[in-house]
Amino acid sequence: RNWEFHYIGVPNIILMLRINILHIEIKYLEEYLKTNRNDLLAKDRLDKAKLKFKDFAQTAIYTD
Repeated sequence: RNWEFHYIGVPNIILMLRINILHIEIKYLEEYLKTNRNDLLAKDRLDKAKLKFKDFAQTAIYTD
């Protein structure tokens, strides 16, 4: 009965949530590093998050 929602809608929603959470993390780290420039751990995490975001941009597909 809810085939479309379960098999098409839910994976799209989960993917969208992952991308949005990663985007929020990147924006937070950018703002954090404006005041804490010497935090190497945050810089490393930001670089990794940007690479992951770039990968999402290249490979993410919306199931229709």
